[in-house]
Amino acid sequence: MKGQARDARELSCSELNTLLINESPPIVLDILPPEHYSKVRLPSAVNACIFDAKFLDLTRDLFTTLDDPIVIYGAGQDSYDWSVAWKKLHHAGYTNLAVLKAGVEGWLVAGYPVDGSEKKIQKEERPLSITEGRCWEIDTEKSILEWRGRKNTGSHRGTIKVSGHLYESNGELRGNIVADMKSIQDLDLEGDPLKTVLESHLNSDDFFFTQLFPTAKFEIVETKNTKVQTLTCPQVVAKGILSIRGVSHSVEVPLLINELDETTISIEMHFDIDRTRWGIIYGSSRFFRHLMYHKVFDIISAQCQLYGVSSTPQK
Repeated sequence: MKGQARDARELSCSELNTLLINESPPIVLDILPPEHYSKVRLPSAVNACIFDAKFLDLTRDLFTTLDDPIVIYGAGQDSYDWSVAWKKLHHAGYTNLAVLKAGVEGWLVAGYPVDGSEKKIQKEERPLSITEGRCWEIDTEKSILEWRGRKNTGSHRGTIKVSGHLYESNGELRGNIVADMKSIQDLDLEGDPLKTVLESHLNSDDFFFTQLFPTAKFEIVETKNTKVQTLTCPQVVAKGILSIRGVSHSVEVPLLINELDETTISIEMHFDIDRTRWGIIYGSSRFFRHLMYHKVFDIISAQCQLYGVSSTPQK
């Protein structure tokens, strides 16, 4: 794999198994998170998570000298964890390193014994597969939309409550995400009297005019898969209609969707909009001159974290 350690001494599962039954076996280092280590691990393995910022500090408590024989293993052949760990330990001065590229998964497939509470390959979260005709109600307690507006003297950020529902239709995700615009809050002015002034201004007709338009809505009408289908990149681009202040425009929004369990999904959305397209022109130099310190940049950034809980399927 590109970018992995080229000079690491590699061991096969059978070679490591032979070493483990010798009178002086090497130290076997499990570099996966401790939650995974507790469920399944190689016999006699010790643990220091490679994703922990204090990884090298953790390993110093496990080894006696820089010459200790150490065998590193992670998830499996296609995971970079062993390579990152090898490089860190190599640069820290450890001289007797080897790696089991097959990882704990390869060890299990090869039929060698393991320790732990479950002793089996662990399931990961996975990108959502739209195949079952399911529906999800947005959990209004856990879900939130975060916004950021900017001007040449700084910025403001805050939150808006969201609700709605999502469902499968013809193998694509559909649904409506509704923002309660009257719930808009500022977060960066906590304890400052200007907080209520700003929130009142955002609710006024200068901005979102929430007395007349209490909600904004994003209606998903089409989704297309992206080229990369992983747990940490957007897997879908949603095309839909965004309605704010009674004005509707088509927008495209990338969605990062993971199945947390059989009933719950998480959706991460990041997008920017030009507010002036929706008639929000206050402080925009496209429409006004001599604004002085009243200038407000046209672009608003939004980050939305949604949690959907399975509901009754559509019939």
